[in-house]
Amino acid sequence: MVNDLIFVKPEEEGLSSRGISDFITALENYKLNMHSFMFVRNGKILAEAYYKPFNKDFAHRIYSCSKSYVALSIGKMIGEGLVKLDDKMSDYFPEYVTEKTGKYMRALTIEDCLKMTTPLNHVSYHDPNWSMKKSGWNASFFSGEYQEIKPNGMLFQYDTAASYMLDVLVEKLTGKTFLEYLRPEFDKIGVSKDIWCVKSPDGNAWGGSGVVTTLRDFAKVGELVLNLGNYKGEQLLPLDYMQKATSKQIDTIFDNYYDYEECGYGYQIWRHPHGFMLNGMGGQFIFCFPDKNFMFVCNADLQCSGSSGSKIYYFVEKLYKSLDKGAEFNQADYDKLTAKINSLELVNGFGEKHSPIEKKINGKKYVFNENPMGIKWAKVEIDENDGKFIYENTRGIKTIPFGLEKHVQFDFPETDYYDTQVWKPANRGLHSVASAAFTMENNLLIRVNVIDTCFGHLAITLQYKDDICMLKMLKVAETFLFDYQGLSIGMLEK
Repeated sequence: MVNDLIFVKPEEEGLSSRGISDFITALENYKLNMHSFMFVRNGKILAEAYYKPFNKDFAHRIYSCSKSYVALSIGKMIGEGLVKLDDKMSDYFPEYVTEKTGKYMRALTIEDCLKMTTPLNHVSYHDPNWSMKKSGWNASFFSGEYQEIKPNGMLFQYDTAASYMLDVLVEKLTGKTFLEYLRPEFDKIGVSKDIWCVKSPDGNAWGGSGVVTTLRDFAKVGELVLNLGNYKGEQLLPLDYMQKATSKQIDTIFDNYYDYEECGYGYQIWRHPHGFMLNGMGGQFIFCFPDKNFMFVCNADLQCSGSSGSKIYYFVEKLYKSLDKGAEFNQADYDKLTAKINSLELVNGFGEKHSPIEKKINGKKYVFNENPMGIKWAKVEIDENDGKFIYENTRGIKTIPFGLEKHVQFDFPETDYYDTQVWKPANRGLHSVASAAFTMENNLLIRVNVIDTCFGHLAITLQYKDDICMLKMLKVAETFLFDYQGLSIGMLEK
């Protein structure tokens, strides 16, 4: 089992070292922003890799894979007789039911929530302009604020609020968060106590998106799912429930993003063509292939990267199909794989390290027109291997350091983004890395990756012509960096 930390050469379990090397190369060719991955078969670790600065001790947000953990806690409650699948959610939350609560929301069952078949057409704790509510997530689910568009139990409609209310249910009935409630099972499979969950504004664990865990602990839970709740012969979770949870309970072809998601949905667990998977925003995946007792686990930040998830799946599927087809050990291939894994680091550099224009722009201040970012002026300072983007916005003078052909670690120069609880300021800068390159002679691109409780990336483009600097900021982050996107024109200060 993963908990035993038995590392073997891939060929011992029917997979070639060269195949894994080719897998890594394929990821690199598409410049996928990977953070870590692991291949497991028959409880043995075939390969484990971390892209610097990530390492085995880094606790990574797994976003919507959190939902699968909530499903496990619901299965445990069913096994202990605390709830039944056909129980109505409204019966457990009468304090939130109002005269405006629709008939289908009143009839909504636990199983409906597990299958993502609520009557609503989007997450209830988003307001009409799709920003997240500052409070009242629990009440908003039943408030009648949003129109019912279909009967409960019919048609898949992804709704993170349903997952969230399931974990609120666990807290209400057990007096523990869903992670605390699963602690006896976690102890048996070796999940460390470092695992934790971001809280909602209401103070409940955010089971829809908030679990933070190491790759190894993530893999241990994935293996428990792969084995349908069984660990070393002991059935830790009800078998009949786990069989349902990992089987197709509802069709997803009406609401999918990528073709590997067209295979249906169980209980907070997706189906794929050869099994089932935990699937989280940005490239948090566990692909389970039960017929060959094979599993792939990864963390990444692929937000808004189009079909990147599909690419990873198909690269893994290729390896799955190659299993047990005469993979013979070759020392040179194994050494190459080992060296490749040891050299991995975050994607950086999309151009040249230096440009002739540096002499003209280095240290020069450009004053900007009024803009959505609130940036008054900015300048870059560049030396041989590093640089700084210095600017003033409505909150003062800020600095983003960056490396050239390398990443520089720093804390992002804003302190009001959340950390342990949604919308509660962390009062610190989120851990980040940044690199830069000249994509054209007059175009400097700075790429910032936020690698903290929240993940996101920011592209800062500075394009120069004569005395003009065009500044463009584009952020990809779910709930922060809102004032780091926009366009402005700046003039050289003389």
